[in-house]
Amino acid sequence: MSDTDVADAIQHAPRWTAGLRDGTVDAPVSHGSVILMGSVACDGQRRAAENQVRQIKGVSWVDNRITLFRRVSRSAPTGSTPGGAD
Repeated sequence: MSDTDVADAIQHAPRWTAGLRDGTVDAPVSHGSVILMGSVACDGQRRAAENQVRQIKGVSWVDNRITLFRRVSRSAPTGSTPGGAD
């Protein structure tokens, strides 16, 4: 199976998890090796993406470089002090 065939199979595989949107993860292929790059919301999505790609015929190795989105805290607005004594 060629790298192009593997890349096409990755693109046409069912989305790895319900929360993984198109364009969130890129997966370039070279000599059967796949590098997963991008960001997802949770580690479960990260692992699911890797597991799905490993199942594709022609994939010999997967380097999972997917990172997790940084969640922004909504605790205190910028410039405020704890306890609301602004």
